[in-house]
Amino acid sequence: NLANLYYYQGKYSEVEPLYQEALAMRKRLFSGDHPDIATSLNNLAFLYNNQRKYSEAEVLAQEALAMKKRLFKTDHPDVATISNNLACLYDHQGKYSEAESLYQEALAIRKCLFKTDHPDVAASLNNLAFLYNNQGKYSEAKPLYQEALAMYESLFMNGHSFLVISLNNLALLYAITNRHQEALKLFKEATEVQHRLMSQEFLGSSENDRMLFLDKIRNTQYVLLSLVYKHFYPLKESPEKSDAIHTALDLVLKRKAISNAADAAFNAALKFYP
Repeated sequence: NLANLYYYQGKYSEVEPLYQEALAMRKRLFSGDHPDIATSLNNLAFLYNNQRKYSEAEVLAQEALAMKKRLFKTDHPDVATISNNLACLYDHQGKYSEAESLYQEALAIRKCLFKTDHPDVAASLNNLAFLYNNQGKYSEAKPLYQEALAMYESLFMNGHSFLVISLNNLALLYAITNRHQEALKLFKEATEVQHRLMSQEFLGSSENDRMLFLDKIRNTQYVLLSLVYKHFYPLKESPEKSDAIHTALDLVLKRKAISNAADAAFNAALKFYP
């Protein structure tokens, strides 16, 4: 638990010895295969992956996956999770064929386990689509992105960061494949969800928290404005051009308004609680 706390704080140098100690202790406690040993192996592999220590991460992730498969003979969420993590590791190294196989395995297990819409299934769809997208396999990526988006829309009708990511991913694919009007529509939807999330996040949050949140969502704003500037602004006057420019201006003004409202509320609160 302490290691996980340090991990989420980004204190990786303090996390590693704790993960290693937990792994060593579990190996002493449990002879042979055990779910807790596999979990410790996976935790340490995940840490190394984030530190770009890919060779160390790969050995541990492979060991964790092999152990989970021996422990659970049928489809199991843990096998899907570690398959997905190892696929991400291969993906980061450009080992696309190995990554594809494991992403597909994780997706198949999750679809078998969860018969209805589920965040894990949507995540697997998105990961596999992202892999294809990065290889320029847009025709393979598109239906997977669309399926993931439909699932996230069903799961998170009131908005969620996962929904924003899914909208952005499909919008970027449309932009790359010169379907600019469809890309703009999805970017617009993504920013609308982000504005709702901003209003919720900024309610009672500190200035530092607000800045961190704005930093996380800045990419959507940048890509949308770039799309409008490069592909719509040079066009002759038309309803499409007017709508695109209005969308860009609305994005900037709304974000500024939400930030200003949050600052005003924060300053007003300070007057009551000096």
